Amino acid sequence: MKKLLFLSGIVLLLFSCTQQNPPVTKEAEKTKADENIALVKKYMAAYEAEDIETMKSLSDDSLVIVGPGHKDLLGYKEYYEDWVPGIFDREDSRHYNVITMTQISTQQEGIAGDWVLCWADFSYFDLGTQKTVKFPIHFASLVKDGKIKMIARYYDQLDIYNQLGFELKPVKE
Repeated sequence: MKKLLFLSGIVLLLFSCTQQNPPVTKEAEKTKADENIALVKKYMAAYEAEDIETMKSLSDDSLVIVGPGHKDLLGYKEYYEDWVPGIFDREDSRHYNVITMTQISTQQEGIAGDWVLCWADFSYFDLGTQKTVKFPIHFASLVKDGKIKMIARYYDQLDIYNQLGFELKPVKE
């Protein structure tokens, strides 16, 4: 009986020493969401201003850019060394007119984390055609540890090409 009491005491002691995570309050969730949305807004402002260094400082080193096409996938290096400078050479007067932004959090395997969702109209002046282009855009940014880890972008590329003067024609057989 003494052994049973002793073992029960040890078990009770071990369980009482287990660290319990306090529940996250709605206020704490809202504060985190506000911080993440502010981070993405700062990134958007840096993009508009062609401030690559600020964009990099807000991005995780493992940043992945997805979309808008199914095969469009850029890593940190390709995005900041090739894609962004190329865009900045061809565009001017970039502007996001944000319609709404919100955050969702998910524990779903493969996409777990805090996602900032943005719906906006985006416009820019194309230096090659001397035309202003405007189109709706949606992007979802995965934010972890105060950095953007992924941006998934969705917009209609054909609409942009049409505004620039391109036409889609069927292949003649």
